[in-house]
Amino acid sequence: MVGTLEEAKKLKEYLNSQKTSTGNYKFPVGGTGAGVTNIVHTQGWVHCHTPATDASGTVKVVLDELFEEFQQMRLPAQVRIAMACCLNMHGAA
Repeated sequence: MVGTLEEAKKLKEYLNSQKTSTGNYKFPVGGTGAGVTNIVHTQGWVHCHTPATDASGTVKVVLDELFEEFQQMRLPAQVRIAMACCLNMHGAA
């Protein structure tokens, strides 16, 4: 996308400045390096015969709580969280 570190910093600054009318980031920057990645999850309520919950709601709450770690790279290693609405996981991991 960009050719230099300076261009990358400008792009990151621009993306972080883009917010919705409620103040949320339109284009959250993060999920790389030694931090929290995007959460992998399933949508069991659409097709599963044994759903326990709709994963989307719990995924939103968990990532909202961990959003600062999504933006930073200060953990000992990359952290990947997988959530499922049932025990099958259907390839989410």
